[in-house]
Amino acid sequence: MGEMGNIVFSSYHRGSSDHSLACTLVLLLAPSGCSGDELEVVARGRYVELATAHDEPICGGTVSFMDQYVEGVAALLGEPLPDRIFVRYEWIDVEHGVTTKVGDQRVVRDDMLLRPHELVHAVHREVWPASRPFMHEGLAVLLDSEGVAPYSWPEGAALDPMFEADRSEDLEYVQAWFFVSQVVRDHGFDGLRELWHAVPFDATASEIRDAYRDNFGRPITALFEPEIMYPGEDFEIEVARHTCYFAVCVGEQVPWQGDTWSGAAPRDCEDDPVAVGPSPTNFLAPVWRPYVVELGESEHRFTTSDSVGAFIRPCQLRCSVDDDHSYLGLDGARSTDIGPHVLTGPVRIEVGRELHDLPADPPGTLVIERLSP
Repeated sequence: MGEMGNIVFSSYHRGSSDHSLACTLVLLLAPSGCSGDELEVVARGRYVELATAHDEPICGGTVSFMDQYVEGVAALLGEPLPDRIFVRYEWIDVEHGVTTKVGDQRVVRDDMLLRPHELVHAVHREVWPASRPFMHEGLAVLLDSEGVAPYSWPEGAALDPMFEADRSEDLEYVQAWFFVSQVVRDHGFDGLRELWHAVPFDATASEIRDAYRDNFGRPITALFEPEIMYPGEDFEIEVARHTCYFAVCVGEQVPWQGDTWSGAAPRDCEDDPVAVGPSPTNFLAPVWRPYVVELGESEHRFTTSDSVGAFIRPCQLRCSVDDDHSYLGLDGARSTDIGPHVLTGPVRIEVGRELHDLPADPPGTLVIERLSP
């Protein structure tokens, strides 16, 4: 998707090629006149408005979740948001999800009702200057919460093609994700902010290397060096770096009751002000309620009931390929035990069920039990 000032190039709209061509021509001549004007705005929040021509149900807490999500992304980036609606999310039939700018709004056009990846783009384009596409896409994958399989940098893979790619379509997204996650791992989001601002949209590979060295006092290749386990010991070993996970914490904080925590799934979709979705990527919980829970360094048992599904996602950087529980998913009425030091600290929990199972009374729950101190 191209963006040149106020000239925004429209995506192809499946099933309406004449409209798509007309929309493109109008955008080239008068961009403010065709940003889904035919779409009905079905919900407005503090930062996000949702527009669609779809007749499918939209759960009552979806826009609130989007608001909190973009607020959480901005907090990680260390930037304030404008106190207005600055994201217009258009749920329409398009070939690919895109984020553009029309007037003073960041416009997301997607064939999914909720795609966090595009919300990340809307935030960084609002609060940070344009950088190279690999920075944009790497950040969006890191924070999109989809739990892509861990990835290590291929031996001998060249950096320059990634550094100098002018379009997202020319990138290997997992490579961009690897790079950005290692910057955050070694230097935090503040370090990413410094590097991002030092790498303009037209930076050369040499300029990117210089920017990294100038900011951090070491060569950029240090991001690809293996981690040394047990340094200084007789049995120290080298472990290849892998991509990291980070979920933005959004949801209700429900306190523990002794050694037990319980979170309910939605009772309904449209009439539940906390329910989010439906989202096909949340295949275990397409309609869900979000929670934020602090897990201690003990063993835990997670149990779902009444056809409830759940995802548990860490709201912190997790980079170990050996940690099979960086994202924990539970399907149906079953239990899963996990050991100590796994999924400790704050986590985002999504407790939900299929849309066709709603309304549900009782809604079903996820229960967490502490098994050891």
